Amino acid sequence: PAPAPAPAIVPPTPPTPLQPDGTIYDPALESRILALELLLHILRHTSAPCLLNAGPQFQYAIRQYLCTSLLKNTTSLDTTMVELSLRLFVPLIQNFRSLLKTEIEAFVTNVFFVILDSKNSTIQHKLLVVTLFEEICSNATTLAEIFLNYDCDLSAVDLFGRIVNTLGKVARVGLSDAEGVGGGSASSAASSLHFVAGAG
Repeated sequence: PAPAPAPAIVPPTPPTPLQPDGTIYDPALESRILALELLLHILRHTSAPCLLNAGPQFQYAIRQYLCTSLLKNTTSLDTTMVELSLRLFVPLIQNFRSLLKTEIEAFVTNVFFVILDSKNSTIQHKLLVVTLFEEICSNATTLAEIFLNYDCDLSAVDLFGRIVNTLGKVARVGLSDAEGVGGGSASSAASSLHFVAGAG
């Protein structure tokens, strides 16, 4: 009789790579996070005139690709992705207000306010939005231009007024009573309102 075929050798399954905190390492996610970190560094450390004079291709990429990517990232379950995307919004609103007027309005009203109002949003994500508004409100020039470009424009939403009302609500009631998180968010919102009042 013919000898029985040798059993197939199945190579062992390599262990799943883990990060130091014990979570599964995702190369695709890490690549996206690295890309966001690089973009944040570029936008924060490049002068405004240089960014504005970078040419139409750069402005097109900011409007069509970066804004679309940030919109998707702000709904991510990964807190790091959400944080980096929100931090990227600050140099965008500071340097590209005239170019991204419609996009800024959409981000604030359809993303940031929704995160703060939604019961399904995590406390971490809500705190990130409050921190974003705190950073925006620390710049008097940005606040003044938000008021002029939106609240004084009959065809736009009263963005400045809505930001003030939203921060006022957070300062009064906080985001959550759990583990004292609401108190911290209320403090950040109150400091932002104090600056807004001073700037006005």
